[in-house]
Amino acid sequence: MAPRAYSYLRFSSPEQAKGDSARRQTELAASYAQRHGLELDESLTFEDLGVSAFRGRNAQEGALAGFLEAVRSGLVAPGSFLLVESLDRISRQTIGRALDILRGLVREGVTVVTLNDQTAYTAESIETELPQLVIALMTFARAHEESAMKGARVRAAWDRKKREASVRPLTKVCPAWLRLKEDRSGFEVIPGRGEVVRRIFQMAAEGVGQHTIAATLNADGVPTFGDGRRKAGVHWHRSYIAKLLGSDAPLGVYVPHSGSYVDGRLVRTPWEPVPNYYPAVVDAETVRRARLVVGPGENPKRGRHAERPTQNILAGLAKCPLCGGSMTRVSKGTAARAGRPKLVCTRAKAGAGCSYKSVPLDLVETTLRTRADELVFKPTLSEQDEELDALVAERDGLAQRIANLLDAFEEGRAGFALQTRLGDLEERHRAAEEAIRTRMAHRETTREPLVESRMADLRAALKADPFNVEAANVAFRRCAESVEVDYRSGDLLVAWRHGGVTDLLFSTPEDGTDE
Repeated sequence: MAPRAYSYLRFSSPEQAKGDSARRQTELAASYAQRHGLELDESLTFEDLGVSAFRGRNAQEGALAGFLEAVRSGLVAPGSFLLVESLDRISRQTIGRALDILRGLVREGVTVVTLNDQTAYTAESIETELPQLVIALMTFARAHEESAMKGARVRAAWDRKKREASVRPLTKVCPAWLRLKEDRSGFEVIPGRGEVVRRIFQMAAEGVGQHTIAATLNADGVPTFGDGRRKAGVHWHRSYIAKLLGSDAPLGVYVPHSGSYVDGRLVRTPWEPVPNYYPAVVDAETVRRARLVVGPGENPKRGRHAERPTQNILAGLAKCPLCGGSMTRVSKGTAARAGRPKLVCTRAKAGAGCSYKSVPLDLVETTLRTRADELVFKPTLSEQDEELDALVAERDGLAQRIANLLDAFEEGRAGFALQTRLGDLEERHRAAEEAIRTRMAHRETTREPLVESRMADLRAALKADPFNVEAANVAFRRCAESVEVDYRSGDLLVAWRHGGVTDLLFSTPEDGTDE
């Protein structure tokens, strides 16, 4: 039987996505496999379209990480081949980290082939063939230097913009109660929202708690804020009230940040605040009095509210059957006297109008554990992805409109209105690209062999003795999108990431209790 080969495609920018990169890498992989008698396995072709190898995201959470998972779980057999266009597709990190990624692959028994120079890297060759190792190190060094230089240029441009923040807006991004003026000269308050912000601070200054403020706004039907990039929340949350009360933006202060990456993660560092960048909507005295009562920023959690390991098997998954909102774990009383933990709709808990029904959490957990074999079964996957097709069509349409505007600029026909329009189109195009990257990442997690492996992990976690609720929750979230806890019919409706819904009866109808 011929050894199997797997193709790994990666490019990191929208410009590359519009170009020839994907087609070229695909054809090179197919050609190599044919010439060397390899069976190119297209069921596990891994793609990181728009994922950075300079930050290491592709090796930590992208398709390359998925390939490593497939290797370690036995889905990719030792002796298989990973075909990449060049080593810089694998990593653009520092030499040491890049070499660690390559070594991690070959030590698992995988041969890494760079298609641009037809070099095959194995665990033995990188340890014994000095010329090959030198070429790899030089390639990694050059790739990292190029990416670092590009990053430095981008940072320099943004640093200049931040220094000019007191003169002109950096971007249209601003707090949710503001918007950029049509002439882009500054920001203006959205009618009605400034009054809401002032009301929140005034209530806090009078000693009203954050939870009560959120519940009052919900009871009064005050619309939540959307900022143009994300749709408005369903209802007000205490966490948003706390964040708002701790922010200096209502005073008109903007705090620029610089970003640096640590272990592939962005770490933001605040700069010197810029006063009068935004229009102030709250006076300093009201802010001072509000913070004397609640303290700056969100209050630290103490006692039974302090950070602790996950105690809810459906944390981040449970959905209310009435409003579709999240359900959260509640346990009333002190730690020593806490009653039976329940699942409750967060909207009802916040006084935002949904019916308050509580569901015993242990009843749900017992059902999932005792019926794990019924819950977890061989998935049937669909190859069609209509959502991705629609996103690609939207992106391509926006790209064409941007190209038309750029033609107008070159011909000298572009005025201020067209400049504004171009900026809006570019932001929409970037949003579409981000949505495509997210969808592509989702698609990579729904490859059949990986899904079967993760479902098996979920079954094992549910049946483990002793049972670890945190491990079960992690395994559940890797497989499921949501779990509707329908106390009306007594059903748990598990919606899987790979498609389909499983229905489990956990109680008699209306077994929840009003509180």
